[in-house]
Amino acid sequence: MLTRFVDTQPCWSGLQYTNTMVQNVLDSESYDDLAQPYDFSDFESDHGGPHMWLSGHLTALPCAPLDPFFWAHHCFVDMLVEMLRDRLPPHAWRYPNNWNVPWAHRPTDPMRPFNFRNADGLDDDVIGKNYIFEISPAQYRLSALYLCVAVCLSVCLSVCLSVVLSTIVSEVNHHREEL
Repeated sequence: MLTRFVDTQPCWSGLQYTNTMVQNVLDSESYDDLAQPYDFSDFESDHGGPHMWLSGHLTALPCAPLDPFFWAHHCFVDMLVEMLRDRLPPHAWRYPNNWNVPWAHRPTDPMRPFNFRNADGLDDDVIGKNYIFEISPAQYRLSALYLCVAVCLSVCLSVCLSVVLSTIVSEVNHHREEL
């Protein structure tokens, strides 16, 4: 069963991406710049906002990928990072490897719960990323409103699907009992 405890505050509650947050990602000079401070960068904090806003399964690493919104959210994060990577020279796109990187976040540490190393996350071929991003009019002016609408649709769709699936399961079980 999927759980969510959506923050009842409006979309502007500070947990959704803002134009400033998006621009900060796009203005980074390297992956290292994006990831600092390594223990809890603005990029990581901003990424975590929607996880906290929807709560439930999205707040637990092993469970988060079970929520369909996880994939929509991470596609958005991937798109931002891809837009940054496209404008940076290759030497600026390396996983940081110095003593400031905390334990469990070093390049060769396992990327839990997945079967990769952290540095693998920067190599599309290694992780098997098989999608691309098409430029759309919305990308010319990224706004928290787009994410808010996507979240609302995702929540509503998930609730509707949950009700429909629950009804189907009830009907199937009822017919089994009759047989």
